[in-house]
Amino acid sequence: MAGKYRHTRNIEASLIDFIKIKLEEDGWKSINVEKSFARVYKLQLPVILIKVPTTNYEKLEVGSNIILRNPVIYIEIFGSDDGNKLDLKDWVIDTIKNGFDYYEYTIEKQEDGGKVTRKDKVGYVFIRRITETEVNLGVDKSSLDEHDRYRTLLTINATLNYIQ
Repeated sequence: MAGKYRHTRNIEASLIDFIKIKLEEDGWKSINVEKSFARVYKLQLPVILIKVPTTNYEKLEVGSNIILRNPVIYIEIFGSDDGNKLDLKDWVIDTIKNGFDYYEYTIEKQEDGGKVTRKDKVGYVFIRRITETEVNLGVDKSSLDEHDRYRTLLTINATLNYIQ
């Protein structure tokens, strides 16, 4: 029997797929897109890390059982140098500012490999606000691991809407 990703994993997977497609369309080469922080340090730079660590829920209106799902998406950019980091950051903002399609993913059972077997478009993620934060670890860049030298964090406040 197949399983399905839940909302948070669907958002992460939808955004990762979207960014990978756009990178290819725009001619970016050798950019890794990842969802696991631990794996970032095993990959060649540059890397784009996607996480959805927080979701805010609110009722649509008083007396309604409809809940709005407002994910907070982190996109962390690990550049190969300062210029690469800045260019990637600007490209990511331009690429996602209008939102992206939301898919539900069906996967094989974990013991069968857990591979995605189906992807259905069921909604859209609207971007409400993007905040950019320079990641500064407070030490001389030359003493840092190469992955930590040129980092920027984008914090995206979004709303998940389903197709009716």
